[in-house]
Amino acid sequence: MKVGTSLCVIAVAAASAQAAPSPGPASEVYSADKVDLPAVPDFALASTTGDVHDVKELRVAGQPLLDTDIKVQGYVIWIYDCIGAIRTPGESKAATQERIDADPTLCERAKLYLGETKTTPPEKGLWIVDFPRPPGKLEKERLPKEKLDAWPVVPKVKVGDYVTISGHFAVQSPHKERNSDGLLVFASIAPARPSRSGKPTPMALRATATPAIPKAPPEQPIAKPARDRSILALDEGNRLLGDEAVQGSTREVRRGARAVAGQSACCVWRRDRGDRAAALPECEGAPRSRGRDRARPADVPAPGRDRGLRDEGRCESQVAGDRRSRPDEG
Repeated sequence: MKVGTSLCVIAVAAASAQAAPSPGPASEVYSADKVDLPAVPDFALASTTGDVHDVKELRVAGQPLLDTDIKVQGYVIWIYDCIGAIRTPGESKAATQERIDADPTLCERAKLYLGETKTTPPEKGLWIVDFPRPPGKLEKERLPKEKLDAWPVVPKVKVGDYVTISGHFAVQSPHKERNSDGLLVFASIAPARPSRSGKPTPMALRATATPAIPKAPPEQPIAKPARDRSILALDEGNRLLGDEAVQGSTREVRRGARAVAGQSACCVWRRDRGDRAAALPECEGAPRSRGRDRARPADVPAPGRDRGLRDEGRCESQVAGDRRSRPDEG
């Protein structure tokens, strides 16, 4: 019975193994016959028309033109507006203008951006700095008439105009404005007409020559007599400096020894007199008197008596000063 059941199970399993496999889950990724790719950007640079350059040319291949006077054509895409830049919400233009008249430093220097097309964003445009501006209220009041008459004429320009601007192409202006892609220090402006040639003609890029690295000048040999004199002079200077340092140290040691000896003598004199000042900390290490000077008759002068009297007077003054500084011992 059990053997027959086992044979049936094995037969069913063998038939299932020989049957076609069941399909798995459907794939979530489908292959498309055609993929819509974005258009390839146009990397061609407009060819230079005479001595007039294009904004894109200066940004991409303008390195060889740095620190030269050039002309460039393009659309005015942005103009600095001081009132719009500093005006606060709810403030009228007249109130903002009053603040500017009172403090012209609120405004930045006049500038604009030039683009290849009307829709070029400012960050991809060419920065034009030192653009002329009209004199402010304080300048009209305080500057002499000669300077006001010589004031640069302010060009009439608006966003969207196609113009030709000439100036000095550099990475830094005289007023310290900086742009690593290059900026143009304004010199003049003139209206222009955009080209109708269509797609720009590819322009060959000019290679920038690598500047030569200057070589260090060769080391000049020093004559042996001059070298020997220099060494002797150095040794003599070191010797003199050493002698001066030793002499200074000796003077300090002698001065300290005299001070210690004088303090010790004063302490002995105080102790002989039974002065309480002899118990001060500075008298702890002073020697004690053997009483020979006290036993000497008054009519027999001790050796160095006059000097001793002078020392006693000095110590008397010192004791008086100590007592004044310690009123509880008076």
